[in-house]
Amino acid sequence: MPHKDIPRRQDIEALASARTPHSVSIYTPSGPLPEDAEKARITLKNQVRDAATQLKEAGAPATTIEHLENVLEGFMSDAPFWKYQAQSLAIFITPEDVQSYRLPNRFTATVDVADRFYIKPLMRTITFPQSAFVLAMAQNSVRLIRVTADEPGEVQEVPDMPTDMESFLNRDVPERQKFDRGEHDDAVRVQQFAAAINKTVYPVVRATKLPLILASADTLANAYKRANAYEYLAPEMIHGNVEGVSADALAEKARPVLDSLYAAEIAEVVDHFKAREGQLMGSRDLETVALGASMHAIDTLLVDFDQRIAGTLADDGTVTYSEADDAQNYGVVDEILRRALVVNARVYAVRAAEMPDGATVAATFRFPVS
Repeated sequence: MPHKDIPRRQDIEALASARTPHSVSIYTPSGPLPEDAEKARITLKNQVRDAATQLKEAGAPATTIEHLENVLEGFMSDAPFWKYQAQSLAIFITPEDVQSYRLPNRFTATVDVADRFYIKPLMRTITFPQSAFVLAMAQNSVRLIRVTADEPGEVQEVPDMPTDMESFLNRDVPERQKFDRGEHDDAVRVQQFAAAINKTVYPVVRATKLPLILASADTLANAYKRANAYEYLAPEMIHGNVEGVSADALAEKARPVLDSLYAAEIAEVVDHFKAREGQLMGSRDLETVALGASMHAIDTLLVDFDQRIAGTLADDGTVTYSEADDAQNYGVVDEILRRALVVNARVYAVRAAEMPDGATVAATFRFPVS
């Protein structure tokens, strides 16, 4: 059975637009250790029973319930699959199809049955993808390392990248013409070396838009910053001599830098929201945001990905709340998020502490909403 690791925005948009009666969404907390996987399998077994009960209560035919049970039994018996787990498992099932993702974020165990998928937790994976490149530079080695949420650091192949300063400065130069190591030339040589690295790294990273984190002594790092052509060079770096430091160790050092980048980005988004709210072009009122989503007015949306509000959202933006979180009540905030995705709004799924003053939702608008 095929499994995807991290959804792309277009994957989430496809899931968001799907409408099929008796769609089942399951989120199961897991982990990379064997004991984590075993707990996840037990949790998933309980979730199978819960999903079957919800489907029965929703009037699903017996064949649909049997399909669900067979699909999830296939997951639980797939031994190779359970050897490689991330922080959570997400499974989306309809009577005709199944999709699954191993996610880098840890989510609460959830089972949802409706005519659409429950996608809000998935947005967390693209709000904070926890991926980057580390450019580890020293006089005797240069490496570009791909960092992901749970995988070991992986050295990325970069065609024609200089491997060390000595060979770069003296390549294709006859022996008698090789550079003399006079101190007055050192700064020029370092700058040439850095510029050559940038020239080869830039084509590899430019399409990814991932942060590029420098790992180097300050002299070489400063030279690279002067030569840099990449928009997403991280302002924070890993300082020191990285000669001989493993790719895994550098990946671990990169994760606090990524945390800082994420915190700064969310703080900037919240500040922007508060400014727009003061201009009456933003709101944290759920019903106003729901109306804005229905008018295709949302420019930026922040949602608390842990909070769920049962109910429905009509085409005209009218919110109907419900005490029952069942197949008829798919969740108001999730539907707001879907409608924001349709108009390519920027969507951030964040924790409660990161929301403006504890709001459930917060949105800026492209035009006034009333």
